[in-house]
Formats: sequence, structure tokens, C-alpha cells
Amino acid sequence: MREFSSAAKTEEIRVDDQLYVIHELTQASRDIYLKELSSTLKVRMISTGEKDAQGKDVMRREVDMLDLTGSQVTLLAATMKIVDDEGEQKKIEKSTLKNWPAGMVEKIAAVSSKLNGLEVAEALLEADAEKN
Repeated sequence: MREFSSAAKTEEIRVDDQLYVIHELTQASRDIYLKELSSTLKVRMISTGEKDAQGKDVMRREVDMLDLTGSQVTLLAATMKIVDDEGEQKKIEKSTLKNWPAGMVEKIAAVSSKLNGLEVAEALLEADAEKN
């Protein structure tokens, strides 16, 4: 029998000796993030020019990225908290995240993505990067 816990997963990270905690999103928050991300995608069905056994066109799905500006920052702002000297967790502002090095934001976003089961979205981003 599989057992589950309703306690959200967390992962601690350090940036320049400052402690941060990445939190698992609630299902509702995850849905909001995915809806926002999906608005940056355009999905089309395109004929391959081939026919299947029933004589119908064989179709393939093509996904175009329209604009992913800020998607990693949006994810981190939703999942990441800064821990102050008293141990209290406080929201981190998008403006702070936007000033961090892009490579670091990408790596931290990958941690958050994995913790939140968003690897499919990450795979789409990587596929688009390889295509360009």
C-alpha cells in the first residue's frame, strides 16, 4: 500500500550565505502557474502527409514558444522564501530575482520545477532552446 503525506515538501538552498526555502506549491497554485505558462505556448496539429491504416491523415503536434519572459522568476517568486535572522520566512520579490545572474536563476528554477513536478514544462523549455 502506498502512503502519502499532505505536508508540502521543502528544500533549503543558500545564495551568498543567505538561507532560502523552496516550497512545494498547492495544487491550486500549481494550476495557476501552469495556466500562466500555457498562455506562452501555441499548439498546432500539422499533417505529416502520411495516412494511417484507416486512411486518415497522420498528424503531429507542434508547440511554439510565444514568450517565456519571466517564467522562471514567476516560479521562484511563487515557491521561494527568504529566511531572516529570526528564522521567519518572507516572500522574495521578483525585482530581487530579476537582478540575479541568469544561470543561477535557471539552476534554482530547475530545483523548484523538480520539487513541484513541473519537469514537463522544463522539458519544453529545453526543447525550444535546442531548436533555436
